[in-house]
Amino acid sequence: MINGEIYSRTNAFNEDASIWYQDHPETLPLTDIIWNEKEADLDFPDKDNDKPGIDTLDESDLRTGFDFLALEDSKAQEDLPDGSLPVVESAPTLRQDLADFEDIMEDEPADSTDEAALPINKKRAEEEKDPKTAQNRSAKKRGPKPEGKTHRASTLRRIKNVSVYLVGGIGAVIFAGCGYYYWSIMTQLAAADTASLQCSAFVEKEQFEEAKRSCEQALTASYGVKFIHQERVARLREKIDRILQSETFIQGLNGKILVDGMYLPKKDAEIIMTFRQLQKEAEDFFLQENWPQAIDRFAGIIALPQAAQYIPAEVAAEVKSKHSISRFRMAYDSAEKILLDRKWREAIAELEKAEPLLASLPEGDRPHYADLLRKSLARSTFEQSREQGDVFLGQSDWQKAIAAYEIALSAYEDLEDIPKESFETVQKNMKRAELYDLIDQGNKTFGSGFWDEAIANYSKAEAFLTDHQALLKTIDAEMSLRKLSRIILQALIVRDRQLAANHLDKNELKTAGMIYRQLIEEIEKSSFAGESEFRETRTELAATIQTLDEKILLADKVQYLKDNYHTIFIANYPNVIKENLVNPIMSLTRDTGDKMVFKMQCTESGGGRPLTLIMHYAFDKKSNQWEPFSIQQ
Repeated sequence: MINGEIYSRTNAFNEDASIWYQDHPETLPLTDIIWNEKEADLDFPDKDNDKPGIDTLDESDLRTGFDFLALEDSKAQEDLPDGSLPVVESAPTLRQDLADFEDIMEDEPADSTDEAALPINKKRAEEEKDPKTAQNRSAKKRGPKPEGKTHRASTLRRIKNVSVYLVGGIGAVIFAGCGYYYWSIMTQLAAADTASLQCSAFVEKEQFEEAKRSCEQALTASYGVKFIHQERVARLREKIDRILQSETFIQGLNGKILVDGMYLPKKDAEIIMTFRQLQKEAEDFFLQENWPQAIDRFAGIIALPQAAQYIPAEVAAEVKSKHSISRFRMAYDSAEKILLDRKWREAIAELEKAEPLLASLPEGDRPHYADLLRKSLARSTFEQSREQGDVFLGQSDWQKAIAAYEIALSAYEDLEDIPKESFETVQKNMKRAELYDLIDQGNKTFGSGFWDEAIANYSKAEAFLTDHQALLKTIDAEMSLRKLSRIILQALIVRDRQLAANHLDKNELKTAGMIYRQLIEEIEKSSFAGESEFRETRTELAATIQTLDEKILLADKVQYLKDNYHTIFIANYPNVIKENLVNPIMSLTRDTGDKMVFKMQCTESGGGRPLTLIMHYAFDKKSNQWEPFSIQQ
C-alpha cells in the first residue's frame, strides 16, 4: 500500500508512488498537487506536538509530503550490517539514473551512432554525475510529453523489439545446434559405454565372437565423440584395448578356455567343467544320501568323453567307487525302509538285488557293507520264515512248518538284535511241529492198517515229547503224553486183535492165545486200565482167551488120542492087530466141566470085511488123567 511519504532517495518505494500520483492527479480528494523542485525542497513544521481542534484544518495537512501517513521506521534497516547501509542508500540513486537514461534514449535514439551528438552526450553524462542536476532533470522529464515525441518513441521501440527478436532467434538457432551436437555426442558415448559393457559381459560368459563384435562397436562409436569428454573416451578405449589384448580374449577367439591356469581346447574345457559340475552335485547328493540323484550324476561323469590327461586318476577312481557305493546303498536303503514296514519278502528281494553289487565296492568298504547286508538279510529271512512257520503250523502242515522254522533258526545265528524270546518261541514251535508230524505219521499208518509202523511213530512221538518236555508248557506236555499213551495202547489192541485173528484163521490157537494174553498184560500195566473202555476190552480178551484155552485143550486131547489110538484100542481090544487099525476119528461128545468125554473110532482092515471099532475115552481135568468111559455113566 502507498504510504504517502515524501519522495526520498533513501526509499525506492516512494519513487513508484510519486510516479503514480503524477499520472493520476485527479484521484486526490483534497486539492491538486503541483510537483516541482521547489515544493520538493519545502520544509514543513513538525506537527507532532500540535493539538488541532475538531473544526480546524492545519495548512500542513495539504502538503505534498503526506508525513501524517508515514509509518514507523522499519527495524530492518537497523538490523542491517554497517557496511551494507551505503549500498541500500544508493539504490534509489541507481534506479533514478536508469530512469533518466531511458528518457534520454527516447528523446535521442541515435546518440550511440551519431558522431555530432557525441559532445552533447558527453556533457549530459557529466551532468548526470551531479545528483541534484540529475534529480531536476528527472523531474522535468516526468512532465507531460508532446504527442509527436511519443509517436517517435513508439516507433523506435518497435524497431528495437524486432532487433531483439532477430538476435534472440539467431541465438536460439545457435543454441539448438549446439544442443543437438551435444546430444549426438552423448548418444554415441552412451552407445560406446553400452557396447563396452556388453563386450565385458560376453568375455565373462566366454562368448568371445560376440565380445569382439561388441568391442568393435564400442570403438567405432567412441571415434564419433569429438571435442568433449575426451578423457572419458580415452579411458573407454583403453579399457577396450585391454580386453582385446588380454590373453583370455585372444585364447578364447582361438577356441581355448582358461582352466586351472591352462588354456585348453573348448571341448576339453567343457568336459572338465561338466565333470566338476557333475562331481559337485554328485558329492552333495552323496552326502545327503540321495542315492538316485547321486547315481545319475556319477553315471554322467563316467559317461563323459575321456580327458584323462586333465582329470587325475585317483579322482576318476573315487567317482567309480562312490558310484558303486551309491548303487549298493540305494538297493540296501530301499530294503531297510521295507523292513520297517515288516514286508519281509519284498525286503529279501531288494537285499538279493544288492548282494551282487558287493563285488564292485572298494575293498576297504566291502566288509562293512557285506556285514550290514548279511545282518539285514538274516533278519528278513528270520522274520519271514518265522511267520511262514506259524502259518503252516496253524494249517497243520507240519513238514512245511518244520522247514520254515529250520530256516529261521539258521538265520538267527547271524543276528544280534533279535530278542532271545523270539528265538525260543521259534524253537518251541518247531518242536511242536516235529511232534505233531510224528503223531500225524502214526495216524496215517494207523489208518492204513500198518499197525507196527503206527505204533512205532506213536512211540517216537512219545519219546520225542519226553525228551523236549522242557520246551513245552507242563500241562500241555502231560496232556500230550497221556494222549499219545492212549493212542499207542489203542493201536496195540487193534493190532494184536487182528494178529490173533490171523492166527486163529490158521488154527494157530496157542499163538493167538499168547497174543491175547500179552495184550491183556499191556492193558493191565497201562494207566488206562481203570477206564471203562479198556476194562471192557480186557473182559472181551479174557473171554476170548478162555475160549481159546478150551479149544486148545480140546485140540490137544484130540491130538493125543490120534497119536495114541493104537495103544488105546489094543488095550481095550486085545485081539486086534496094530497095523490093521486105520482111519482114526476123534470127537468130543460131552464136557461136564470136570471131564471131557471123547468118542474114538477107527477101522480094522484085517483079512476079512473091514470093521469099525468104537469106544469112549474120558479126560479128568482135575486129575489130568485119561480113563475109559462107559456111555451108561
